[in-house]
Amino acid sequence: MEMNLVVPVPEGEARQEGIDEELNGVWWRVKGPIETADMEHMKFHCVSYVWGAGMDRAGSFFDCKRDISDRTKPALEAAMKAAQVMSKNYGTENVEAFWIDAICVPQAEGASRHGTLESMGFIYSKAVSVIVVLQGPAWEIVKKAASSNTAMQLSLGEMEDLELDTWISRVWTYQEMVNNNRVYFTTFDPVGQQVIVPYEPLLNCVGYSSARWTKDTETSTAEFQLKFPNLNNLADTLLDATVSGYLERSALGVLSNMSARRYDPQYPGNRLLASLGALTQKPSWSPAAALSELAEKLMSTCEEVNDYSFIYTCDERDERPGLGWRPNPDQPERSDERSAHLIPVLSWTSYGEPFGSTQRAHRDSQGLWLDNMIPLRTSGHLNVKVKQRLEMWLYGGEKDPEHPEQVPGVGFLGRGERGKSDLIPAIFRSIQIVGFTGSAICQVYVPQILALIQELADYEHESAAVEATHASLLSTIVFAPSGLISPSNTTPSTGDPISASRPARCLLVFPPSPPPNPAEIVEPKAVGLALYFYNYSTWRAKPGIYLEDLYVRESERGKGYGQRLLGELAKEVLELDGGRLEWSVLKWNTPSIEFYERIGAKAMGEWQTMRVDGEGLKTLAKRAG
Repeated sequence: MEMNLVVPVPEGEARQEGIDEELNGVWWRVKGPIETADMEHMKFHCVSYVWGAGMDRAGSFFDCKRDISDRTKPALEAAMKAAQVMSKNYGTENVEAFWIDAICVPQAEGASRHGTLESMGFIYSKAVSVIVVLQGPAWEIVKKAASSNTAMQLSLGEMEDLELDTWISRVWTYQEMVNNNRVYFTTFDPVGQQVIVPYEPLLNCVGYSSARWTKDTETSTAEFQLKFPNLNNLADTLLDATVSGYLERSALGVLSNMSARRYDPQYPGNRLLASLGALTQKPSWSPAAALSELAEKLMSTCEEVNDYSFIYTCDERDERPGLGWRPNPDQPERSDERSAHLIPVLSWTSYGEPFGSTQRAHRDSQGLWLDNMIPLRTSGHLNVKVKQRLEMWLYGGEKDPEHPEQVPGVGFLGRGERGKSDLIPAIFRSIQIVGFTGSAICQVYVPQILALIQELADYEHESAAVEATHASLLSTIVFAPSGLISPSNTTPSTGDPISASRPARCLLVFPPSPPPNPAEIVEPKAVGLALYFYNYSTWRAKPGIYLEDLYVRESERGKGYGQRLLGELAKEVLELDGGRLEWSVLKWNTPSIEFYERIGAKAMGEWQTMRVDGEGLKTLAKRAG
């Protein structure tokens, strides 16, 4: 890294034309690179601001070698005025040295620039203060919050103004705030004397306003998070800044906050750089040269302090032996301008034990072991008390007619959602709101799907033909949109979208659950499945469904499960405004043929099934050129 600071031109020294700048009646210059041994004793202010769209040309300010924001100069001038007021009004040390990104980060591409960008945690933690320069409605709200002796309640319009503020939503803001709890706000163009506001009034104001508004309007946590995601992130960031000296930040907590923040998609590394700055306050002397190296550095930094919470991300896994648990740093970036590296499973920040703490682990000759893990098993029913707790969290408490003055909690989804759906889809919807993009139950039931496929192969005398694995099924199938697991014999589903890489849908059927026994955990076992995909009728110009495989365990036949599965598929065809449901059956399988005919299916005797696979498929593809 390289440390540079904007400092006054020493008294008696000649001004350097085109290099020194006059700001607020004083001449300043860029000092640096500062010797490593001197870095521990530096005293300076960091300046935080948003660049915006306007740019000044290279050489226009402190002989900078790059185009810079047209807000850099006014932000630095405002911070300089603010530092003087801070010294007078808040008793802070009178320090005349400033670090601002556009000027102090090395201009030329290379190790010095990249190392400095990786050292943001070091730089901001060493500053005597962080001066945030705001403008517009956000500044007026901050100033108003500081004028009250008690926590001020924001109006809906003020909350919406904060929600739209760019400084609040950008990735760099988080690491700038959490590395230093001496944060002050000011503005570019004050009316009269420069006004300085510490961050605590804003923390109290945002927290109080959020709680009060949700209570007064009976707005659920989910509704608030969907309406004010940036304001929610600001509250978390301000709280993290407050407790930064007392609680360790976990990688998952940092990544969760960052995942909901904005960054320029042309620079996907900014999200990882800001995350690294929030996780370590060490300077970087060996910077990463590529995005994959930066992801690796972030994970290695966490491993050094025994923080393995970064494994709870959506990344592809490392294919190297013994590292299948670890995100793959070499995975390519996505084509849709969304970052692929270290995206958390949930963008939900927690504090305290156990969920807000760091995921510890230890290694031995057998591999990596996560500490303090709770083994879970699927169950056919919910404990009554567990169900009540979940419903309370989802929907809040019921109003007591005898005590109308008491307002119970609204719940995550809100009281109005109670009874609209079963508990499991409600839980799934709640975790989708906080960033979950995976399937509701696919991972849990894939082993059962694989077992049913093997049983089908055995039944059709093709036991050795099964090439499917747990991993290949997980990456190629999604669950059907018709029905959800419940104590009745219905089917689990999420209605996940199909794609070219995941073209098949799966429908499972379960037997009725036995009466609940709180002392016993019963895992629901599927007794049959339907694997299918969508096809198309050219003459009718209508979609349809092709049933690739239908199977019911031999011990469960004759109980209506096969007809239930086919009935669900028929309903889906009709919902699609489709034309037909079709499948193939082995000619020797007389029992199945007779069953199909009983439910109304007819044989298509004039059609001959054709297939190209294996080497024949490769040969045919070559003929296309």
